Amino acid sequence: MAKLNHGSRDRTDSMANMMVALNIFYSPIIFQGPMFGVLLTIGISLRVMAIHLHALEQLLKECGKDAIHRYLYHISAKCRKDPLSIKGTNMIKYTAELVDSESQQDYLHGARRLSAFIN
Repeated sequence: MAKLNHGSRDRTDSMANMMVALNIFYSPIIFQGPMFGVLLTIGISLRVMAIHLHALEQLLKECGKDAIHRYLYHISAKCRKDPLSIKGTNMIKYTAELVDSESQQDYLHGARRLSAFIN
């Protein structure tokens, strides 16, 4: 496409529409690579999302929805107080904090989650 090699450019009637037709014909070739790249990226990202959703579904079966909601509520409350404080926080660290808690209910929730993570 950089150097048009469509035959002679003698501007005869036989070549009048040939240049435009060949440009139209070669245009999809230029866009085929990026389109394939986009479709490949979408396919890979959908597969990664499916893997993460499957892992979340297994986590929901093991821990229960209540545990996930409590964790999300804790993180959102912590983020409202200090947005930088949630950096490096994950569910395992939160569960360890629950085990160290003085509340018996928090300790039980933490122990159940830790056993679910281990198993």
